[in-house]
Amino acid sequence: GVSDDRLMPNSDIVLGASDGTNSFIHDRYAFARAEPPIDPIQNIGRASVDRADGITTMTFNRLRSASENLDISLDPDRFFLFAYSGIATFSAMPPTASFHGPGLTRRAPSQDRIHIPTFEECSGGVTPEPFTLDCQGGTDTANNIVFDCTSNTD
Repeated sequence: GVSDDRLMPNSDIVLGASDGTNSFIHDRYAFARAEPPIDPIQNIGRASVDRADGITTMTFNRLRSASENLDISLDPDRFFLFAYSGIATFSAMPPTASFHGPGLTRRAPSQDRIHIPTFEECSGGVTPEPFTLDCQGGTDTANNIVFDCTSNTD
């Protein structure tokens, strides 16, 4: 998710889960510290989530700018939120995920605001929209949170 203050409430979130067979990924907005409702307008494209070798990878496209009131623009720089080890229920419609409760969640808000360079900043060209944000998370052998997020342009 992206946030102005490193906290879950009032954050724009892409929530996804995979058990290696079933998966889901949704654009959501967190009003409180609870499972965020699905945005009525899904402003992510080419979305996928996969789990392999203990690593969950979510890939999606979205505009840098906010396209509706439940989106947060990625300009200026924002804090990024990452949570995992929740419980996903794939049989529910829509599928659900719970990250709240004793021992359920590991979370890693970024310590600093993260700047995602525009295509123009990287190459001097015109910024294409949308951009691709690839995030991977999991734990290493010492059980430390590993979080990697990269952006690419189409």
